[in-house]
Amino acid sequence: MNGGFMKARKNVVTLFEETLSLKVLNINVLYCERVIILQLENQHQLALKLFGKLSNVLHYYYGNVVDIFKHSLPEDFKFCLLPNCEFQNFEDYLNTVDLTFDELLALPYWDKSFKSYIHILQEKGLSAIEACNELYQIYLKPCYYVQKDSLNFSIIPYEDNHQEVQTYYSVNEALNTFVKLYYTHYLVQVQKTEIVKQIEKQIENFEYKVQSNKKSIEIIEKSRSYEELANILMANLPLKVQGLEKYVFDDFYNDNQPIEIILKPNFTILQNAEWYYQKHKKRKKELEKLEQMFFENENQLQRWRRIKTEVIEIQSLGELIKWLKNYPELLTVYYEKKQALQPYREFIIEGYKIWVGKDAKSNDQLTLHYSQKYDIWLHAKDVSGSHVVIKTLKGVSVPKTVLIRAAELAGFYSKNRNQTYIPVIYTEKKFVRKGKGLPPGKVIVERENIIFVTPKSYEQIMSEIKPKN
Repeated sequence: MNGGFMKARKNVVTLFEETLSLKVLNINVLYCERVIILQLENQHQLALKLFGKLSNVLHYYYGNVVDIFKHSLPEDFKFCLLPNCEFQNFEDYLNTVDLTFDELLALPYWDKSFKSYIHILQEKGLSAIEACNELYQIYLKPCYYVQKDSLNFSIIPYEDNHQEVQTYYSVNEALNTFVKLYYTHYLVQVQKTEIVKQIEKQIENFEYKVQSNKKSIEIIEKSRSYEELANILMANLPLKVQGLEKYVFDDFYNDNQPIEIILKPNFTILQNAEWYYQKHKKRKKELEKLEQMFFENENQLQRWRRIKTEVIEIQSLGELIKWLKNYPELLTVYYEKKQALQPYREFIIEGYKIWVGKDAKSNDQLTLHYSQKYDIWLHAKDVSGSHVVIKTLKGVSVPKTVLIRAAELAGFYSKNRNQTYIPVIYTEKKFVRKGKGLPPGKVIVERENIIFVTPKSYEQIMSEIKPKN
């Protein structure tokens, strides 16, 4: 350990100064441990503990920790070296008679799931040494557990008996099952989650409408009937009320209690009565309309709640797609979400699929992983923009009209989109490759052709292809 080397003047600190100039006598890699020990002169050791997030460098003197590199791991001061200079490993704790759960939990081997399992063993009444041996058996004879519903993989037994758990003795079989479940389960859950969100928006919308209709109906039903007010006026026809904005009448519907009725000053009492009869008819129609709306919105609310229950019960992607055909409004959401997960936009022109990259990284994915060597590859010349691919087969010639339309899209999805006339390069995808060290989106085109077009959006293109009637 030579202390005479030259070092930078800034942002440098000397660690473990006592070890400078000491010779390295031996280097050991501990059996079944991610620990490297440097044995130095004068009973000094440096231990490199490679435990992921818990990694550290420990300085020992006569077998005791005197300093550590990461002081955010104070438990490392408790790590002791055995007389033969080996780092204390898990097996050394199996015969510790007075081992406590605090000491067991403090060991550096556990993640959150193992610590949780240790707490479960403690709650079952096991001693710390019994729990220690239980964990050692998992190490000696591991089983692998795949939980389907929550999609978990673990070597720790699951305590939840309500979920289906598959047990394997081969890690390869367990991982194969897990990966298969992951992709099928994950894709279904992604689609279902997005669809359920749309359904919940509909439920929330119709819940609001139902409550609003209900409230409006209650207000009308609780308010005084215009017909009754008109009848009271008709019972008082001899009265002269012209010029008055209101008048107090006897309410014969309520034991002749006084009631103040609003009047139109320029109307006679008969005309006011007719006016109230008209208001009664309008209110009656309004109430009938509200009741009809309430009935329709309530039916829609129940429908969307039923749809939500149906989609939650779906387990496979094929079943989901088949189910979606019954609900076109949700099928649109499904395909929009599917396209959002892909690294490209998809357009159809004259039956040909045209894929357009979304950004630099997705351009690489589209060109390098989603395209075949006989596909036609396009890009606006000498400017940044999306990679564009016309999907085709070997020996199939792409129509010139499709090529032009794809070039127009390449121009539209580039920095030249506002230019009148631009050059676009095109070639078979097999002549496009990724050079070493090139940034995302940058490629090398070995052979190219040029076509000049006016940049156009897909909507503009389709409006030209389908003339307006």
